[in-house]
Parts: sequence; structure tokens; C-alpha cells
Amino acid sequence: MEILGSENFREESMESTVEERAYLAGLMDGEGSVCIIRRVKTNCWPEYNVQITICNTNLPMLSWIVEHFAGSIKNHTTKSKLGKKPIYRWYMSGKRSKPILETIFPYLIVKKRRAQLALSFLQDGEPAHLGGRGRKITSIEAGRRQALYLACQEQT
Repeated sequence: MEILGSENFREESMESTVEERAYLAGLMDGEGSVCIIRRVKTNCWPEYNVQITICNTNLPMLSWIVEHFAGSIKNHTTKSKLGKKPIYRWYMSGKRSKPILETIFPYLIVKKRRAQLALSFLQDGEPAHLGGRGRKITSIEAGRRQALYLACQEQT
């Protein structure tokens, strides 16, 4: 089953077993990324957001994640990789990533600290972005987000 692109995004997570949550945590630890990203546009405040991704050549495995947990898949192969197997990227960002991070957090090993920082970033339900779309936050909140972003950058 091929479910590429944002039109196939599933927002709601289904009930999952302990084994399924542990499996997703293992995929995240081995093939995934938990990041706080920062974008700066000219003459604008920086924007911060949480992004979780898993890249792999096995599309059915990534489709399984969407079916059981939510998210979206995009083709991640670049033109420079012609002749190689296509690479796909499952992803979720912003507040949507919080339930998944909370679900797999107990089972994470390698990415546990990054997930903890991402969950701290998302803790208060404020908008995920700083400065974008007319949203304003306090300078204290801006400093908190910058500190979490830097702490996440320090993690390997």
C-alpha cells in the first residue's frame, strides 16, 4: 500500500500494543530522528518546531507506522541517488508529534534525551512556532525554546 504525500496524513493514533510501541521506539532509536528545528527568515523572529522522522527503504514498514500511529510519508530520494533503492521518510511535526513521543518514550534508549527535550518544548500547549503566522510569545518563552533547541543540538 503506497501512502505518500500530505493528502494521506493520519492525525489520530490508534490503540497500540506494548510490542507495537516498543517496535516503533526501536525504529526511532535506530533509523529515526527527534529534533527541535529552528528557521530564521529575514526580518522575522526565529521559528522553532518539533519534528520526528524515520527514513528507510522499506515502504511497507513506514506504511505500518501510519496505519498504527499516524503521520505521513514522503519520497526522500534525491536525483543524485539514481540507481539506488528509493528512500522514504515518515514524519510528524509540531503538537501532533506529542502523543507519539509520549507513547514510545518509556521504550526509547538512544533517543530518550532528545524525546525528553522535545516533550518539554511541547509541554504547555502554546503554538509550536515562534513568530510565524502572527503568533506572539513572551521573551521568557522565546529564551526557553532557544535553550531547548541548543540542548537538543548537543545530543548525538
